[in-house]
Amino acid sequence: MADVDVLVVGAGPVGLTAACELRRRGVRCRIIDRLPAPQPFAKAVGMQPRTLEIWDRMGVAREALAAAAPLRGQLLYVNGAEQARIELHAERHPVGEEVVQRTVRHAGSGVQADPDDPSTVMRREAQLLVGYRGSPIVGPDRQPDQGPAAGDRAPDCGGLRHDLTTFPSRLFDLLRGQEHTLLLYADDEAQLAPYDEVVASARRGAQGQLSVWVIAAPHLRTDGLVLPVVHDSLDAFRQMYGARGGEGFLIRPDGYLGLRDAPVSGPGLVAHLALTFRG
Repeated sequence: MADVDVLVVGAGPVGLTAACELRRRGVRCRIIDRLPAPQPFAKAVGMQPRTLEIWDRMGVAREALAAAAPLRGQLLYVNGAEQARIELHAERHPVGEEVVQRTVRHAGSGVQADPDDPSTVMRREAQLLVGYRGSPIVGPDRQPDQGPAAGDRAPDCGGLRHDLTTFPSRLFDLLRGQEHTLLLYADDEAQLAPYDEVVASARRGAQGQLSVWVIAAPHLRTDGLVLPVVHDSLDAFRQMYGARGGEGFLIRPDGYLGLRDAPVSGPGLVAHLALTFRG
């Protein structure tokens, strides 16, 4: 290794960054790693937008992208059986675009000089303004008369009361799991009858990875209902979501609305879930 000035041990992010910086300064270096060859698989979905920004400043972005393998999607397997297909562009592109736009904006004017009001600034920093309308794994891109559309972040609301609890819950308390959550709104007793069949179909479509809640209008009687139920005691859910009696809302594990269906139907839910889950 007579032609090497510095030996960089470890081909991880730190080692690669150090090697790039050394080469930029004319230092001859070589990277060694204990692995006999590069891994044939990735530990992450893809590169973060911030990583590309750093590489661009280091002058190696073009070379890195030329050597990279573009990922169009992911397949999730459990015990050798395909369970889900994840399309990356429509799902992850909005996040990357928002990060780059925010960086450019801050570089030009700074965070405090943002012309928007403080609440909008905070929501943008937390990526709460990112949406997935038009994604191939969310429902049709139709703007409802009121409330969020498929692909929008599901908003929170309060005033949801369980029969045996003293204090009301918030909607986000019902969405804490790692499964899809189906919310079924009802303001008439007749709408409750088909919900058992609808839920059974949806659970088959989600391969059991589904939690369900019936959200009932404030004074709706739900005696004998087997499904878990909360009452919209403040009418907050109906107003926030523009919910109509018999409508269903499917919330994804990442907190975004995957589908709203009025009136909700088992076949409609199964067809939508088939975009994510494979039989």
